[in-house]
Amino acid sequence: MEINEDSFKEYRERESLHYPLHVLLMVIMIAKQYGCQNAQDIADFYNIHYLELFISIPDVPSFKSPISATTIRTAMMLVTPEDTEKFFEEHFTRVKKHIREQSKYDDENFYDRKDDIADTVSFDGQEMKETSRRGECSRKCKGGIITQLYNSTQRTPLACAISSAKNHERKDVLSLIENASIVGKVVMCDKLNTTVDVSSKINKVQAYYLLPISDTNGNKELHSHIEGIFNREHKKAVRYSETELEAEALKQSPSKGKKANHGRKEFTDIELLPAEPYLDERIKNPHAGVTVLVKKTKTTVKVLNKEEISMTVKVTYYISSIPFDEDYSIRQVRACFQDYWQIEENHSVLDDETLYNQDNVQACNKNTIYSTAVLNKISYPILSYIR
Repeated sequence: MEINEDSFKEYRERESLHYPLHVLLMVIMIAKQYGCQNAQDIADFYNIHYLELFISIPDVPSFKSPISATTIRTAMMLVTPEDTEKFFEEHFTRVKKHIREQSKYDDENFYDRKDDIADTVSFDGQEMKETSRRGECSRKCKGGIITQLYNSTQRTPLACAISSAKNHERKDVLSLIENASIVGKVVMCDKLNTTVDVSSKINKVQAYYLLPISDTNGNKELHSHIEGIFNREHKKAVRYSETELEAEALKQSPSKGKKANHGRKEFTDIELLPAEPYLDERIKNPHAGVTVLVKKTKTTVKVLNKEEISMTVKVTYYISSIPFDEDYSIRQVRACFQDYWQIEENHSVLDDETLYNQDNVQACNKNTIYSTAVLNKISYPILSYIR
């Protein structure tokens, strides 16, 4: 509570206020653990559980009348993005790691990893669909685009920024990368964010990158060149193939393997080549420090009544600055691909209507939007531990 009080500036006159701001924020964080996401639900939670809160939390005022939803909304508007961001980064960016160390529930995902495997850090933008931009008539102008820097290995948010324009995502993440402590970690993103600005910033903070490339963002020539390299030199590539492992398992015992009555089966095949012998200096390559070339082939098989009815194959090429070693590199890249999807999982939980329902936050006040997003990120790992 003392940290909470010191972190948020009280703009109201203390003599006239009944509910201190730091108390309201503590109540909001607790209420979110119980599924209360909008102002009315949080106010109802406070009124129903007032006695427990009064006993448990210092500075909870004596009861005069039921608290209103308007009071909760006012508290959210009083908290500035700067105060919220500082509070979040100083006290909650490592909470998930500490929780995992206590509970050990995630050990099965790491049992075959050696100590030399670095964490995967990812970033992406998340639109809060029901927010609106103050002064705009169109609901298409969203008031909240949250860009998040996320440790996908530890499932821990590291930093976030808010903007009212989708195309500001890349600009926001450059400052997040520079201010976060990610030395020695591997940074990943989607194809739209694979730019020279991003790779240069990652190099500057002494981290590594593993970036997918396509024909956009000035990568067209490099993309075609890498595709040609793998077509010519695929026999020399270091490989990890789930497709081959599945075939071998079925060959040894037909009862093994990924069998299903219905649904889908997914297999990821990875090929690695060192960049130095194969990248042609005449090819336009805007990214400094490329050491490893990666080809990922994802095969998805749809199954109905135990019969494989369709199969799709998606090939993606990556560039990376991790050191090339035939043993280490393939293990690191495989771990990165395993961990990267966690940021999408994090977004889906925040948007889930039964949990944080972030997509349905109707607000245009920047303070409210940002405070809601950050308090959800604080609440999520705590709720995971409670679960």
